Amino acid sequence: MQPDFCNQKLKTPIDQEEKPVHHLPDQGVTEKNTANLANEILSDEEKALGDVTITGPQTAIALPEGVKYVGATLSLKSETSVSLYFTSETALTFLAGDKTVETVSSGSYQIARIRGIAARELHDSFTLNITAGGAQGSVVYSPMTYCRNALSSSDANLVNTVKALYLYWAEANKFFN
Repeated sequence: MQPDFCNQKLKTPIDQEEKPVHHLPDQGVTEKNTANLANEILSDEEKALGDVTITGPQTAIALPEGVKYVGATLSLKSETSVSLYFTSETALTFLAGDKTVETVSSGSYQIARIRGIAARELHDSFTLNITAGGAQGSVVYSPMTYCRNALSSSDANLVNTVKALYLYWAEANKFFN
């Protein structure tokens, strides 16, 4: 995408179907290492996301003995992924239905990274099945659970990012449903 096209697109009045792009100014198009085009063009009022209340999926945890759920992270890189962190003396295996699950170890953590989460799936709950030796368990988790928890953060950038992600999901949900 060319910067001139992006500038023109951002200056053009938006309609409902284009709002997901409009509500992610900090995730906008950048030209090499220069300033973000969306942040340069939009007024502070246009960038303000206002109050957002995230309700919905609850986390459910049923783990085999000796396995501890430590927490989760949400990654918004070239694809959206949720990483769930566990500690266990036993090697863990993970499955999440038709989703790709990458298993990573880092220090004492065994991490299940659920990859390829589409915009319309951001509010869905994913069941991560866990096997430790012969014992089985599961964690039910949603990317919106992370977002809901992050709203209480003192990090304004994180709060704005999860608000924008929620608004992006809401618009994608309208579009796909």
